[in-house]
Amino acid sequence: MQLGHDAEAADALCQTMESNPGYLRGKAMLAAAEALAGNSERARLYLEEYRAVEPDMTVRRFAEQRSSIPPQAVSPTYRRRASASSTACATPGCRKSEREPP
Repeated sequence: MQLGHDAEAADALCQTMESNPGYLRGKAMLAAAEALAGNSERARLYLEEYRAVEPDMTVRRFAEQRSSIPPQAVSPTYRRRASASSTACATPGCRKSEREPP
């Protein structure tokens, strides 16, 4: 997703969550990837599951947590989206899923 491959990221994160359903950060990233890939309904579902456990998460706190992707490798589009808002949702895709009507 940070490399600009949203649909592929959603597929990989689905597999990750199937093998490790307790990986909470993965749930948030899956919501973001689904939203960025255009799957708003699925994104909302994953976001709701994430927020049920982490209702007070902020974009700033989520972003400050270490990423395994070096900053220089992150897609400029993703960086712009990530810095454009500081709503309660943790990732650009989550914010997108919140804005779009059901």
